[in-house]
Amino acid sequence: MLDKTVPFGAVIMVKCDASSYPRFTLPDGYTLLHYTPGREREWAKIMASVGEAESEEAGLELFYRTFSDHPELLGSRNLFVADTSGRAVATASLWEGGLFGVPLPRVHWVACMPGHQGKGLVKALLSSMLDMHNKLALGKVIYLTTQTWSYRAIGLYKKFGFEPYLGPKPASWTVYCKKALSEELNLAYTEENRRAWAIIDGKIAEYEAKREN
Repeated sequence: MLDKTVPFGAVIMVKCDASSYPRFTLPDGYTLLHYTPGREREWAKIMASVGEAESEEAGLELFYRTFSDHPELLGSRNLFVADTSGRAVATASLWEGGLFGVPLPRVHWVACMPGHQGKGLVKALLSSMLDMHNKLALGKVIYLTTQTWSYRAIGLYKKFGFEPYLGPKPASWTVYCKKALSEELNLAYTEENRRAWAIIDGKIAEYEAKREN
């Protein structure tokens, strides 16, 4: 679940060696499935369940908006985890990204329904995403975007070798509009990025301390 009590900030994580990562498999009772037509409604339910969409209908709109640029990739790059009833309860995608001005693969829209969290489903999905990335020979670099609200997931991404991006504003990053940002706004991006990572690091440390007690 998203922790919306935390101040919001969008961040980027980059993994520069996609060949090195931990391998996790699904626990008993769960199955890995590829997208087939109709699963967009299951995707929407998952997003609504974790607060990424306000409703299932909003989740469906988000699905079409997100994946309409490369519909030919859906069947091979959009994965689901299904429970014993065949219902999709988690999802992740390996998608095309142009955030840095050049085509780069990205891990996109990772989510797991609350009742199935803590069972290693997302770990298995991330392993599968990176397996797929390497099988397709997409290169060494892969990235993802996330937010301060997802600090628990960020802790997991770090364990997979994704590191905070602390460089200058990426070519396609936007603040509130699609216009090229001025130097002043680029400075604002850098300051906001640092602020967001300070929040994330503090929340991860707090969360892990609670788990140890």
